[in-house]
Amino acid sequence: MQHKEKFLTTLLFYRLAIFLFFTIQSLDSIKSLNITPFILLSGYLINAGLGYKLQNEIVQTLTISFDIILISFFEYMAKVPILVLLSLPPLFFSCTLCSPQIALIPLFIAITSNYYFLRHIWIYASVAHVCIYVASYLHFKEQVAKHQKEIVEKSKSEYQERINVLKRIARELAHEIKNPLMNISVALQTLDKSCTSQKQKHLIQLALKEIERISQLTSGFLKLDVSPVIQEKVSLQQLFNSIETRFPLVNLKVNIQSNSDSDIYLKVDPSLMEKAIGNIIQNAIEAGATKIMVTCKANGNKVIMDIKDNGHGMPEEIKEKIFMPFFSTKERGTGLGLAITKNIVEKHRGTIEVKDKNTFRIELPDE
Repeated sequence: MQHKEKFLTTLLFYRLAIFLFFTIQSLDSIKSLNITPFILLSGYLINAGLGYKLQNEIVQTLTISFDIILISFFEYMAKVPILVLLSLPPLFFSCTLCSPQIALIPLFIAITSNYYFLRHIWIYASVAHVCIYVASYLHFKEQVAKHQKEIVEKSKSEYQERINVLKRIARELAHEIKNPLMNISVALQTLDKSCTSQKQKHLIQLALKEIERISQLTSGFLKLDVSPVIQEKVSLQQLFNSIETRFPLVNLKVNIQSNSDSDIYLKVDPSLMEKAIGNIIQNAIEAGATKIMVTCKANGNKVIMDIKDNGHGMPEEIKEKIFMPFFSTKERGTGLGLAITKNIVEKHRGTIEVKDKNTFRIELPDE
């Protein structure tokens, strides 16, 4: 409700300006011991303070209605028809700060309390309509923004809930599959030793490879739930030196931009963070990348890592799905690598996003 706070401040200054104007106009009456204007002005000043401090719809409606009544009174006293226009800004604010139905109350009061209203209906009606339409548009715009925010929050919540259910099923399934797979693998290895037919040996080896693939998949299921995270202070340079040894065939360049001559340090679980970044690099290599540039920089209380490759790039239409478990564009991919990476980063209170088709961005707190 940022614009409401601005409107309340603007309305306060408007009220103070009107207060000074009416005070000057009422000096003669106050000097002649006519205390009616003095009482009204005192009430108006209190009204201005209440209207600024309290943001309740009913309070706003009452304070704005009092504005209009006071303006109408001084219009009557001064016999100056143009003063009718002074009640239009409060009317505009009533439509902005309150719901349209409640805002009709100050409008009704303005119509019934204006001494010169019938003589100047065309001025008042025209400007009042403009105020109401503009205020209604702002109110509608705010409601749309609020509704869109609620939809996004609900969508995120539902997505996270589905992911959590999927993780739980995957873990249970992995535990159920693990032991039978081991028994089958041992049986096939025993059979392979006693088998003399090359054709049968080939089939056994093929079966063992497929079992190994299923074992890797079930291990991936278990890695979806990364806990606990054992954090320690780690140098970024040392972290990437360790990662570099795992990918000797790719040209990996790391540029660490520190605010001082010293290295950047993070409080992370080094083995998990190596795995998270390694999964991104592995994906890039499988997508045809031969060169990977990592840029790290400290920004306030967080560290930003951009991992950019020269591969084919990621199609725009899969950006939203890339971190979902089991989503893969590769024929024999498990679809777990980036899901595990996202899970690890989030366990470290960080975020990961696809910055562009060739770049991943990771943001982590520096402590």
